[in-house]
Amino acid sequence: METLYLQLEKLWFDQILHGKKHSEYRAITPHYDKKLFAKEYTHILFLNGYSKDAPRMIVELKKITKNDYWKKYELHLGKVISSENIRNEREEIRVVEGE
Repeated sequence: METLYLQLEKLWFDQILHGKKHSEYRAITPHYDKKLFAKEYTHILFLNGYSKDAPRMIVELKKITKNDYWKKYELHLGKVISSENIRNEREEIRVVEGE
């Protein structure tokens, strides 16, 4: 299993986690040319933050295509394999209200 590591903003992270977003996009740049095609990836580890306990999930990567309309690479996502450090939003609201 070759895993690609990518950062995501919370909105996109949550949409993928809940099955509402099935593709992720990256700019066509020399950086992503090298990163996306260095290996034959089968999974993506998405991180939402940089801390060691940041929310994360592993998602199946079906394929990578070039989207000429958006001028971006399109990463076609499969099912969410696992997730860690996911907070319940109601729990977060209670913590903020209780302070």
